[in-house]
Amino acid sequence: MRSTILLERGGRHDDVTISMRYYDSHAVKIIRELPGWARHFDAETKAWRVHPQYAAGVAAALRRIGCAVVDK
Repeated sequence: MRSTILLERGGRHDDVTISMRYYDSHAVKIIRELPGWARHFDAETKAWRVHPQYAAGVAAALRRIGCAVVDK
């Protein structure tokens, strides 16, 4: 199993917050494939904010590469 990824709904602007305890370059690559307007990295919290319309697709892609996705 790769990384454990936490998806939290109801974030700022209704975005989904995606965080991981350890940096996983493969997971980050999946998030960076989203359009620029649909993702934002918050350097302060070290988490990604993703537009809700993309959350399910990102979660599925992360699972396909072996990440454990915890959806809150």
